[in-house]
Amino acid sequence: MLRFKNTIILFLTFLLLGIIVLIVENPFKEPKKKGGPEDSLFTGINSEDVSRIEITKGAENAVLEKRDGNWIILSLKDLPANKQYIDVMIYKVKNMKKDDVVSNNPEKRAKFQVDKENGIEIKIYGNEEKKIAHFFVGKVSGGTGSTYIRKEGSNEVVSVSGYLGSIFYKGDSKGWRKRNIFDFKEEEVVSILLESPDSKIVLSRGEMGEDMRYKWNITKPESTPAKGDTVERIISILSSLTTTDFPEEKDLKEYGLDKPKAKVTVTLEDGSVHTLFIGKENKQKKQRYVKNGKVDYIYTIYLNSYNNIFKELDDLKEEEEEEELSETGTSGHG
Repeated sequence: MLRFKNTIILFLTFLLLGIIVLIVENPFKEPKKKGGPEDSLFTGINSEDVSRIEITKGAENAVLEKRDGNWIILSLKDLPANKQYIDVMIYKVKNMKKDDVVSNNPEKRAKFQVDKENGIEIKIYGNEEKKIAHFFVGKVSGGTGSTYIRKEGSNEVVSVSGYLGSIFYKGDSKGWRKRNIFDFKEEEVVSILLESPDSKIVLSRGEMGEDMRYKWNITKPESTPAKGDTVERIISILSSLTTTDFPEEKDLKEYGLDKPKAKVTVTLEDGSVHTLFIGKENKQKKQRYVKNGKVDYIYTIYLNSYNNIFKELDDLKEEEEEEELSETGTSGHG
């Protein structure tokens, strides 16, 4: 009887322990989904309110500031910054969600490269110089496609999906420079003047055809229809032209831009004019030094882009359609 009583007590004890485990662990509860709103690292960031961004890695420091709606590189003579780079960076911060917590040990910060000595330190400021985000971007988590992140003031190191290092770090300040040479849209162009030592060619936009594409004409050195596809290709190259590098500041003569022998002049619908001056060729890199007429610094473009802009006159002329001559007898008039 005593043995049976002990068995009952033991059974009830295990049953009670089982109930406690179910209450605490709840194995039947739907697992928490990663990347939910509660996992957001930063909240309340409005892209329009971001006014300054500081990026520091070791001894390198880049300061980006929004001035009159345009981003400049404060750490590089207020040169224009690449807005696309900045937009992507802000977007990533706004949507940054932790996947897992990998450490809370301050001594392991260096291991994950989320400390001041090894990490990429990011400070983002909003209106009235209010700091709205401050964190460190660390190394990539091996094999998972994630990056380690630590918020300043926290010991928590988390993994965040994506290879984020290249988004937040572009090397020195020069890496953040705007690379577009011009800012105009293809459909705004009404004329192009191509000047080289051997020729001067003017391309003028005509009426829009039934195919909803503008007709293009050569008006100098002669008047004749131009190949629409070829002209559109030239406009596309010019409107999207980006520099391959930023040469060091030297006298314009060093780059053949003190008295350029070739240039492209683009006129838009609003009457504004954009000029590209062409300098020397860098044969080793297969590039040309060029300069936007509205700025003081030098760009380089691929030689292939230059060749696709400066076409020969015959390559721009629309090919004449061969007329089929009907065979009509000329004899018998008599």
